[in-house]
Amino acid sequence: MRGARSLLLAGVAGKLVGVFRELLLAALYGTSGPVAAYRVAQTATLIPINFFTADALSAGFLPNETRMLRANEAQAAAFYIVVNRLILGISVVLTLGLLVARDLWVRVLAPGLDQSITTLAASMLVAMALGVPFYLSTAMGSYLEMAHGRFALASARASVQSVGLIVGTVAAYVLDRPTLLAWGFTLAYAVLAIWTRIRLRAIGLPVPQRPGEYPGLLREFWISIRPILLVPIALQGSFAVERSVASLISSDTVAALDYARLVTETAMALVAAPLGLAVLANIGAMTAADTTSLVEDLLRRCLLIFVPISVALVTLASPVTQLVFVRGAFDAESSKTTASILTGLAFGLWAQVTSYVMVKALSGRHRNGLAAICVGAGSLVMIGSDLMLYRSLGPLALGLGAS
Repeated sequence: MRGARSLLLAGVAGKLVGVFRELLLAALYGTSGPVAAYRVAQTATLIPINFFTADALSAGFLPNETRMLRANEAQAAAFYIVVNRLILGISVVLTLGLLVARDLWVRVLAPGLDQSITTLAASMLVAMALGVPFYLSTAMGSYLEMAHGRFALASARASVQSVGLIVGTVAAYVLDRPTLLAWGFTLAYAVLAIWTRIRLRAIGLPVPQRPGEYPGLLREFWISIRPILLVPIALQGSFAVERSVASLISSDTVAALDYARLVTETAMALVAAPLGLAVLANIGAMTAADTTSLVEDLLRRCLLIFVPISVALVTLASPVTQLVFVRGAFDAESSKTTASILTGLAFGLWAQVTSYVMVKALSGRHRNGLAAICVGAGSLVMIGSDLMLYRSLGPLALGLGAS
């Protein structure tokens, strides 16, 4: 499939760099307060970004832009310009909102954490909020490049972000300034924004030529994303509740949650995300029968691989955690908390991979309403499980809720 191989290979490289980043963070800081603060700031930044743009942007822009490029390049250029301007406006509003409401937003996401940790998280949020325009502009650039059959930007995003965070982690530790953990995020996307501009010039930046079409194209974009708006509401709501519940368990749990997710999200980065994006970029021009055949084949392969992996991780969560993370500041208590979350996550790893591919396939066939119902149902179950089980099961409840 066009682009799948490029994204898969880049996913491997990006994930390797990301694993090194997390291992470095674990060795230098373990599950200490600065890591908990960083996790909260990261969640506080990404929730509003993804709420307004993530699934809606890819599902609403990419299939339509691909179709328009084949039929009418001038219309495709106009469509990119109008959506890009909309996203730029949203990014400015989000940045200002995060800067003004940083203290309140952090307290909402982490009600159980100490004041010292939430104060540090608010300072980190300021740094990451300034990277929001870069983050969203590079996302738009990568989708435009994918519509043209090129995948360099989409392939590089994860690696560039990880390198920036590695630089920030080392600087924070050496200079004893934890806020530099967050500045690595903004640095990475500022550099990526420059490269995005260079890449788009290579394919020819769209030139505003048909402003009279903008209102109609904006309506078309709205019609495409309207059915799927429930998806970011459900997903980001579940992530917010998950982080909040983690803070009620302990600061260690807040820090450990992403360490545990590193193991399961490796599968997402290496397999599900490349397949999902490649499906989204290609099936707009395929017949319904061909789409069904393609997706069924992909699902069979995913299940054959990931059901055994899920079983193995449930059984070996503790040894895997010790092997991967235990060194430096990552002590026995950190290992216990992380392994507990990982055990819960492993139960549903196979479902996480296959559901992601199916949701992207539905979006590519403009079945966004059905995709939204599926994602919304899963998110509600996750929220309910977290709230009902965290007092009795502790960190394990967070993994089981996601599964």
